Amino acid sequence: MVTTVKTSALLLFVSKLEALLGVLLGVLLEREAYSTGVNNQGNLIVNCNN
Repeated sequence: MVTTVKTSALLLFVSKLEALLGVLLGVLLEREAYSTGVNNQGNLIVNCNN
């Protein structure tokens, strides 16, 4: 019983950690892709976002 609770709590913590890392990684990749796109295509991406 106690082991099951500990395991599920650990899995919940790991899944939350993975979600947080995924969000952070997504933000970093989006920023990188955005800056690369702006460098490559000039005002095109800026106009699309506005």
